[in-house]
Amino acid sequence: MDRGSLMEHATSRRTRRLEGGKALIASVLLVACGAPAGVEPGSGSSTPAGTTSAGTTSAGTTPAGTTPATTAGTTLLEDGYSLPVPHGWTVQDRAVIGTAFQQDARCVSAETVDRPAPSDAGSPELDRAAVQLCVITRDDDLTLEEWLAGRSQRTSTPERYGTCDVRVLPGTPQRQLAYAQSPGRRAEIAVTVTTTPEKTQQRLREVADLLTKLRCPQL
Repeated sequence: MDRGSLMEHATSRRTRRLEGGKALIASVLLVACGAPAGVEPGSGSSTPAGTTSAGTTSAGTTPAGTTPATTAGTTLLEDGYSLPVPHGWTVQDRAVIGTAFQQDARCVSAETVDRPAPSDAGSPELDRAAVQLCVITRDDDLTLEEWLAGRSQRTSTPERYGTCDVRVLPGTPQRQLAYAQSPGRRAEIAVTVTTTPEKTQQRLREVADLLTKLRCPQL
């Protein structure tokens, strides 16, 4: 190797040592001082932590909550029939009282649970009061009494609930079934009060009051 090549080789080695030393110093300073927030040492990114590259902030999914179904002044409505709901009762677009009629009907209901059943109690009857309004399509010319007789309900009492002429089946204030009809429709009004002794009279008064406010479709 001639003298010129030796000098060039020596210069190249000094240059590499100098660049290596600068890189080492920069690395030491970066570790000592800390990298900028959201930037990994050695990465070229400056995107803040928790932010996507599109500029939107990432967030966790909020669990779906339960929407309260009742407010004061709510009214059950089904095919022109209406029934007011006592304050604090829960409204649902489904049946909550089991009857043969409701199996083929469109139902709405209102319910209040005064004491939930213990989780280890199996399937006891709830301490509750409930009222249910169900409607089916009427495609005959039978009177309400004739229709009930055809369903083996030959004993019913005519009464007046609000604006409706109804037929009430034998029962008790705690368990009632009444029926009304209008052109093209028949309705069942079901009531159950199986609550605690201290709440029974209050719930019976509420039920009796709401039944006086039943509204049927105009003939």
